[in-house]
Amino acid sequence: LVTERQDHAKDFLNTEDLTSYDGVVSVGGDGMFSEVMNGVLKHNCGHHTVKLGANAKPIRLGIIPAGSTDTVVYCTTGTNDPTTSALHILLGSSVSLDVCSVSSVDRFIKYSISLMGYGYFGDIIKDSDKLRWFGPNRYDIAGFKRFMKNKSYNGEVSFIQKLDHTKKLKCTAGCEQCSTIYEEELESKEAFWQTVSGKFISVIGANISCRCSRSSTGISPHAHLGDGYIDLILVRKTTRAKYLHHLVKVADKSLDNFNFNFIDVYRVKEFKFKSVTTSGDHNDNDGHADCSRKINECNPTSSVWNIDGELVEISDLHFKVHRQLITLYALGIEE
Repeated sequence: LVTERQDHAKDFLNTEDLTSYDGVVSVGGDGMFSEVMNGVLKHNCGHHTVKLGANAKPIRLGIIPAGSTDTVVYCTTGTNDPTTSALHILLGSSVSLDVCSVSSVDRFIKYSISLMGYGYFGDIIKDSDKLRWFGPNRYDIAGFKRFMKNKSYNGEVSFIQKLDHTKKLKCTAGCEQCSTIYEEELESKEAFWQTVSGKFISVIGANISCRCSRSSTGISPHAHLGDGYIDLILVRKTTRAKYLHHLVKVADKSLDNFNFNFIDVYRVKEFKFKSVTTSGDHNDNDGHADCSRKINECNPTSSVWNIDGELVEISDLHFKVHRQLITLYALGIEE
């Protein structure tokens, strides 16, 4: 199938009978893979399953990378080399990945495999849509613009945190943490909701480390492919200089890019975000009022979500991880 429009692959797979196939391979970037994944996953009354293929086995997914970031491939093979990915498919390699369901108060929205970002990363994807004629450079332009504005948003984040605190290990092929079996039902009974509120530059849910060519360790270096948890990263209001220091560390192969007093990181099973409006929301530029422009151009009270590179213009969302829901033709990063 050669896609001709957005969601073409998703719509096709939603209705196609796949019982004569072993797997589905996408040639493209993270956006195309997200479409394919959302096309083979099904949800019904809180139950999430993969469409069945040949021999009544769940369809396996593959990627031949041809995108601008290819973060899913980087996180599962360590490179975005198309030949390497093709060999994994031919050899039948297998690695299981967590998937996050995204929903609002009244409806299911989509599944996410990599990054869910509100604030800075949401604003970037929204601004870049208006700059498509710049090609891939539009993300750099939108990112610089948003960095200079240094906007932050009031919000409330509720989450269920991981109970034990295992040693921080990078996820590699044969990862012990992803292979460990635990009683999810027992853990759910012992878990409880926590709430953090404040003014955030960004709220990030990292389902995987989100490696790419510009960041070989990723936004969240210790996130795992299949351990059943999301890394929830809360970046509070701070100065441009301090935020720049953090961004430089993300791009600089650092494993301690969260070592700042304005960043909190939690490993969670699910989280909810709620936008909060206060009288002081019309501020930017490091907290100084600047409403000389039209009111709708001044600092808005809420941002948008960037979910796997797709814009979702609903601020209040609920994210929940489903452990090892899909299987990919890959092995994990071999180091």
